[in-house]
Amino acid sequence: LFAGSRVLEAAIIILGIILAVRLARIPLPNFRPSAQILRGFLRQGLPILLSAIAYTVFLRMDQIMLAALTSEAELGVYSLSLRLAEALNFVPVMIALAFYPHLTRLYESAKAAYEAELHFLFDVMAVVSAGLILIIWVVAAGVLAPLFGEAYARSAGIAAVLALAIPFVALGLARSSVFTITGQVWLPLAVWSGPVAVNFAGNLLLIPLLSAYGAAISTVLSLVIAHLGTSFLFPALRRHGPAMRGALNLTRSAPRVLKRLGLLSGDEGRNPPVG
Repeated sequence: LFAGSRVLEAAIIILGIILAVRLARIPLPNFRPSAQILRGFLRQGLPILLSAIAYTVFLRMDQIMLAALTSEAELGVYSLSLRLAEALNFVPVMIALAFYPHLTRLYESAKAAYEAELHFLFDVMAVVSAGLILIIWVVAAGVLAPLFGEAYARSAGIAAVLALAIPFVALGLARSSVFTITGQVWLPLAVWSGPVAVNFAGNLLLIPLLSAYGAAISTVLSLVIAHLGTSFLFPALRRHGPAMRGALNLTRSAPRVLKRLGLLSGDEGRNPPVG
């Protein structure tokens, strides 16, 4: 049922795009079945599709297990917290999309420059994430209970815990360019298989003890493993692990970002050797 709903959703989106293109009178080439294109999709696109399904299962796992192990009220509190904690995730998504063409060109022309720019993107993501966490904390503390009532007062604390995952999600979005630009399309599926299992086990252990807080803690720990821990586990990602970890030290990454923006001069923003 879940897989079928995702296929239906994709079909609706495709039909919507086709309709929009037709209404805009943008000419489209005639459709011709191609075995070569189909083979290319299966080779390049199928692994990404499977990893996206695994990620979606990961995101929904907490709510399913909360409903099974606690109560609908606890599920409602957690769902509200999750919505707030994820509300600003579009910001790192847009940053990653903005950097992607530039990183692709660098990889094709100068791989050393590509890695340096990718590591700078880690710095940007870490600095931006710190600001996003502060926004989520302020909104959670000041808005949730007055807006939704005292029954949802606990959502503020749960959202504050879930917000701690933002830097790791942002770093993972930055790192995702490695999978597509370098052609390692099967790697994301391997990356996500472990955290899904960890989150399942964490929920089984923590939800009975801490209810929605347990689900939040399990989710954050799983995302740390998925986006940072795996960078030290897989050989293809190990050269990026120290840079991702170093970006989380804002006393080092923030000066580098400020210097790049021209807001800081001197040696404070100089990139240290990564290793």
